[in-house]
Amino acid sequence: YRKHPNDIRREIERHRELISRRQDYDLAS
Repeated sequence: YRKHPNDIRREIERHRELISRRQDYDLAS
């Protein structure tokens, strides 16, 4: 079973958002 490219892209976007949010948190503290 292989994920649909759209699902993979969605996971990447979500992961990237979490990383950027964490970086903003680190910069703020």
